[in-house]
Amino acid sequence: MYHIALLILALALLAATILSWALPSPNNSAHKGYIVHNKVIHSRLLPKTASHTFTYPTLFFLVSLRALEAHALDLGGGWLFGYGGLYWRTTGLRSSAYLAEEQYKSSIVEKLKQVLGRHGLDPADLEDAWMLTMPSYLGFEGVNPLTVYFCYEHGGEPLAVVLEIHNTFGEKHVHVLSVGPTKDRSLPKGFTHQWTFPREFHVSPFNDRSGYYCVSVNMPIAPTSSVTDTPPPVPRVRVLLHTCTGRLEDSVGPVKLAAFLTPSACSPLASGNLLWSLLLQPLALVSSMPRILYQAWLLHYRKGLRVYARPDPFPATDGWAEETRRGGGVGWQPETWVEAFARRRVEVFLQRRARETSISVTLLAGNPAVPRKEFKPETTIKEPRHLTISYLSSVFFTAIFAAPSFAHARLLCQSSRCCHVSSEGLFRELFANTGSGGGQPPRGSATASQRLRMLLLPKHLRYSRLELVVPKQHPIEAVRRGPLSCTATNFVLLIYIISEWIEAWLYRTIGAAFVAGQEPWKFWGRAFGTVGSGEGSSEENDSEYILGSVQR
Repeated sequence: MYHIALLILALALLAATILSWALPSPNNSAHKGYIVHNKVIHSRLLPKTASHTFTYPTLFFLVSLRALEAHALDLGGGWLFGYGGLYWRTTGLRSSAYLAEEQYKSSIVEKLKQVLGRHGLDPADLEDAWMLTMPSYLGFEGVNPLTVYFCYEHGGEPLAVVLEIHNTFGEKHVHVLSVGPTKDRSLPKGFTHQWTFPREFHVSPFNDRSGYYCVSVNMPIAPTSSVTDTPPPVPRVRVLLHTCTGRLEDSVGPVKLAAFLTPSACSPLASGNLLWSLLLQPLALVSSMPRILYQAWLLHYRKGLRVYARPDPFPATDGWAEETRRGGGVGWQPETWVEAFARRRVEVFLQRRARETSISVTLLAGNPAVPRKEFKPETTIKEPRHLTISYLSSVFFTAIFAAPSFAHARLLCQSSRCCHVSSEGLFRELFANTGSGGGQPPRGSATASQRLRMLLLPKHLRYSRLELVVPKQHPIEAVRRGPLSCTATNFVLLIYIISEWIEAWLYRTIGAAFVAGQEPWKFWGRAFGTVGSGEGSSEENDSEYILGSVQR
């Protein structure tokens, strides 16, 4: 077997040598693309009982966005490396995998300009940018935890650094770090820029969103630079996660996590170099997820760290509940078919209620890719009343659809903070219980869908509050009449209930231990106040979230 492996390796090296001669390389003496072999180091320092460090080699590409999108970096006619289409390339990059989802057909440069404009910079100042990222491999796009855009204005002066973070839940977030007054004054050795800013994005299931990032980078010379015979760029990145002390005068606490992205080798993006790199690290572009899962297994089952439930991202839409903190979310979880069904039913209900109450309603999603929706009365009113409902995700519609009454749904929304309303009075009037009958329904008198909804409520909470009136018929059911409509509602509710039960069973089966009060299946307990939220952490209370000697 050993000799066979050596023979295969020798044949592969021979093929790589022949292809490097045969396949054309970009005719670019100034090199607008590089292959960067990095060493990634992650260290968890707090809590001390769960300290953990690991190191992995990774393969990144550093490319000029202008050259990339002009196809000046394509190799082998685009077969070995190219921009655009994905499934027939050995390695490649495509616009839809990066930045804002609402700009799906736009180029990366256009989307990057949009991101800069949203964060107070002039998009016209962007001349070019280096993009440091992991490309696709044989049509497969793995988890790309961090993509860095080194942005330059006209003349090659640094403009900003944009960090695009992807988590394993399919969400994307950007931090725009302007090269200006917001930059830190003191710099660690080997770095040219540094910023400290609040954490906003849920990345690791073993950390909440509190704390501060301290990001240090070494910006390479601009792709538009006319300087020749320069050494290959070495874009180093260091990320420190500081705990939050909770004191306004000293909110940045000790370092909890440290991550380093350090180049060990850098070569021009050419056919021979690319083939040789793929031979040296054949699994580098597809191993991110297995490595993440393995390290998560170690932290949870060996180190005893508890899991934080995933929160919805901070809203990123302009005008979303002005008093609410803004985030840099550019990619959100896609809507499930159950959420889509619930949303359509709620939208039909809102249109009917807008006509009945003469209240104009605006639905504003936290996800900027979702367009706002308006529901207006049919008649013209001199002094119209207007209600804006700002919601984070489609979980808002599921709460209304699956709760036995609007009062129950409001409890869910308040406990999860998934929506904000411009007027509490108009919201109550709009969602007043309009179903037939009232009071607590005796057994057998409620509709089948209402009986299904009550199954989601724990038995000890079903009639624990007299003010929570459960109507015999849910108000949404009156929107569409007929056996098919009722059958569809009951089917979706049944699937939703079964999925919730299966999720709780799976978590218990694999022994997943959540931070106390954050268990996903205890959402009704949090709504009724019988279960704490378990939010917040610091260096002092991190030890509370460590499993004891008995693993669950």
